[in-house]
Amino acid sequence: MSPTKVAARTAFAALVLAPFGVHNHYHIHMMTVVLIFAIVLFGLDLIVGYIAEVSLGHFGLFAIGAYAAGLLVVKMGVPLPFALIAAGIVTSLFLEYAWRSRH
Repeated sequence: MSPTKVAARTAFAALVLAPFGVHNHYHIHMMTVVLIFAIVLFGLDLIVGYIAEVSLGHFGLFAIGAYAAGLLVVKMGVPLPFALIAAGIVTSLFLEYAWRSRH
């Protein structure tokens, strides 16, 4: 395994475990945001890095899921865990619609 991959995995593991040792809510929030974007970028890295395809679909689906979760929590008062599950369902339905309309 290359040193770059070891460093990336070590940094990712440190970010995952860090909230258990940090008690400042701002720092926990910032680490959570960094991890969310890291997950999106790891998926994009697979597409762009290994397949050499330019894809903006990851960000579109990420935005749809975030918007759906935000609306459910803020406007409808749905608890966050249920809103995240519902946002995943909404995003997958949108993806299914987009896929069927293309083919």
